[in-house]
Amino acid sequence: MERTGKIEIIPDLSQDLSIDIKMYSYATPPDFPGIDDIEVIQRKTDSVFQTWLNGSPELVNAYPIFIRNSSNDSLHIDNQDGHLFMIQKAKDPNGIWRPIEYWTYSTCGNSYGYTSIGPNDIIVIKKIRHQGPFGTKLRLKIKNNNKIVYSKPFDGSIHVEQFEFENIESWTKKRLEDKYYRERIFFNK
Repeated sequence: MERTGKIEIIPDLSQDLSIDIKMYSYATPPDFPGIDDIEVIQRKTDSVFQTWLNGSPELVNAYPIFIRNSSNDSLHIDNQDGHLFMIQKAKDPNGIWRPIEYWTYSTCGNSYGYTSIGPNDIIVIKKIRHQGPFGTKLRLKIKNNNKIVYSKPFDGSIHVEQFEFENIESWTKKRLEDKYYRERIFFNK
């Protein structure tokens, strides 16, 4: 079984699907000022998490992506918590490819694994369909075994503000000052 081989990324924009975006995020940690009893904090935290988990789904538009192994051998495709290492990029107003998504690495060693895919087999996954007033080209970027694979460019639309990453979590924003970290979350290293 190979770790590297020919992977094709084929987005199917003719289909409209949905994703529960809540499953790609985390519940906001509760703050209990003045309480220092760890058991009380744990019960309250569990309660807040269950309320968040059992709440209504937060559906957003998505499209299917076919990941095809076009080699003659089975391949391993790296994943984290069952998600392939994939982000979307778009051409900015100057025609330069820039990320509109970033990857958040897990700090748990048990999160990392791989998915096996046989020769000429496919994996079907869903990806958020970004929509906005700025029509541009998009492409998908997968990191597998420290190698990068791109999809062919396709037409789409986004909000130009997506290039700015102003709405990311504060801890990630602080870490963006670290060049090494910045290179990793956009799969440049």
